Amino acid sequence: MRLDRRDRAAIEDIDRLLRISIDLRNLFPTAARMADEVHLSTSIEGPSSRSGSSYSDPTANTALDGRRQKRRSSMRKARREVGAALRSLQAAHFQVIKALEGE
Repeated sequence: MRLDRRDRAAIEDIDRLLRISIDLRNLFPTAARMADEVHLSTSIEGPSSRSGSSYSDPTANTALDGRRQKRRSSMRKARREVGAALRSLQAAHFQVIKALEGE
């Protein structure tokens, strides 16, 4: 029996899920490591870097750098989305098995 358009579209979606899953699996560890990395500037800062009574503090600059916060936020969202995708995929798998069993 020939599959209808909706079933062919679902199979194409499954193929896309497989390709994206492989790509995600390869990229995720690197992104997780980078989420905490913010490189310190290598320039030597002298007296000209002071303004008023505040001194240059590279440790604070790194800790307060917005890039780290954005990367961590993106990784939190990614973990949440991976969990949601897994639950959705498991639910779809359950429904296909249920259809095969004739329930």
